Amino acid sequence: MAVLRAHDRCALHPAPARARRADRGAFLPHAALPADAAAVRAGRGCDHRERSPRQRLARVGGRGDGGARAPGLLPVAGTPRDPRGLSVEAQDLAQYIEPRLYDIAYSWHTADIPFWIARAKQARGPVLEAGCGTGRVLIPMLEAGVDAEGLDLHPGMLEVLKKKAAAAGLAAPVHLADMRDFTMTRRYMLITIPFRAFMHLLTTEDQLRALRCIREHLESRGALVLNLFYPSLARIVEPGEEERVEREFAHPETGLPVTYVSVKREYDRVRQTLRAVMELRESDARGYAGAVHRHRVSLRWTYRFEMELLLRTAGFSRYEVMGGFDGRPLERDTDEMLWTAWKD
Repeated sequence: MAVLRAHDRCALHPAPARARRADRGAFLPHAALPADAAAVRAGRGCDHRERSPRQRLARVGGRGDGGARAPGLLPVAGTPRDPRGLSVEAQDLAQYIEPRLYDIAYSWHTADIPFWIARAKQARGPVLEAGCGTGRVLIPMLEAGVDAEGLDLHPGMLEVLKKKAAAAGLAAPVHLADMRDFTMTRRYMLITIPFRAFMHLLTTEDQLRALRCIREHLESRGALVLNLFYPSLARIVEPGEEERVEREFAHPETGLPVTYVSVKREYDRVRQTLRAVMELRESDARGYAGAVHRHRVSLRWTYRFEMELLLRTAGFSRYEVMGGFDGRPLERDTDEMLWTAWKD
């Protein structure tokens, strides 16, 4: 979601040892879906509500835009609602991590993939991943034989995904679409939003639009599964001006050292948003500092009972939350919130 500026591609940076190593686990400010782009088909009618198949075909009772479109594809229109960018803005898309660098930054993160594959197989029906990015989760699902599709707002991410899938001999059915407002011809037994992608929705309105649209695309008794970090007090009151090493790992192609650094973090405790400046710092074969790639990311955190209200307001009457991918209960504010909501 970024086109790196000239100085980002070639600038040298002091050795990463200056940055303070995080005492806790790596902070992942990711999601495949970008944070802040021009409002997409805000809708002139009522928001997403459950409609009968006949109403959907007749375009009755839906978004009210009246225009036919191919499944998943949305024209971009409108302007940002808030000068602080608390809906999706094109300028933040341009500052997000470049697609070719995404897999470098997150190639090491594979611990959650067995969980998503297992849930997809248990669904016993079609699966849709919202915010599929470059296919970190979707491609392993396809390799496991899951009937899965993906959608993402960023075309560059999807191009990388398609190339990776083709290299693996896979057909990857993916759609350029926004999780807040999309239309598919199928209904799904499982819709997933892995890797905290839901946190890129920066307003309550956008969160509800996404949840309602997703619920509309679920089969009866189908489920939505997503994960979020719990907004612990220690996290949101920490000083954000000091550099912090989030992760050190080997480049997946060259084997050379790479350091992922959180340069700056701005916590808005009223709006419940985090805006972070991140750098991917490469080293050369001699161990000297090499290329530095900077990008920005914006997230909104959501509390447990706030999430319950969002799900209920969006029409989900049954849901549960766990404290991690191992199925343990949510008991600590350092746990990962793993939500499942069913369409009954």
